Amino acid sequence: MLTQNVIFEGLKKLISKKKIISISGASGLGKTTLAQYLIGKLLINSRTQDYCSIWIQASEAFSRKRLSKIFEKKPVELEYIKNNVYIIPSKKPCVSYLEQNSVLKSIWCKDSIFSPDLRFIVIDNISHYLRFIIGQNRDISEISRLMDEFYDFQIWPLILFCKRNNVILILIHEVTFVPSIAKTRPFFYKLYDRIKTIDLVLSNVINCTKKTLSILAADHEWKFTYNLDQTGIAIS
Repeated sequence: MLTQNVIFEGLKKLISKKKIISISGASGLGKTTLAQYLIGKLLINSRTQDYCSIWIQASEAFSRKRLSKIFEKKPVELEYIKNNVYIIPSKKPCVSYLEQNSVLKSIWCKDSIFSPDLRFIVIDNISHYLRFIIGQNRDISEISRLMDEFYDFQIWPLILFCKRNNVILILIHEVTFVPSIAKTRPFFYKLYDRIKTIDLVLSNVINCTKKTLSILAADHEWKFTYNLDQTGIAIS
């Protein structure tokens, strides 16, 4: 799609400066669709290097059907994407916080061996199980400990791994409404505010069927209205 291509070309320039992309928005707004389009285009764009990607099913299943719809008019490129995206866990999403922790550790652990052609990692949805276990606690000190542990032993080692290996990291988030700023932010956004990211924020337009995609990076913000259909995100 031309409209998606316009977004992609702009993002390519931003990615050359920052290697972490955050995609956030409420359920049903197209976060995973946008991530699949983006990772597909990044792989196609780097075909001469034959790069590959890992897609981690942290709590959401990877939809091969959706990917096929997005790139159905480019069957050769679609086949290339399918052959270069490796799904972890392979059969179904993680079923617990502990399994997610184990999967992420398998990525950044010094004993892990990955192809030198690995260039992209996508995690969908990284904070789901953290939200669940914190929801079971009422002790502020325990909640603080859990959040610090999540950052120190899941997020930060992964970021260091990506920096060392020149890997682009794409994080997909659920969101919460923050009354003080009257906006939605990723759950536990204070954790993610510690790292510099390119933020892609999907939201509903009040009293309108259209939706808004905001791109925030380097103190700049770009906004587009879009519609979501079977073939992806169409800017209008």
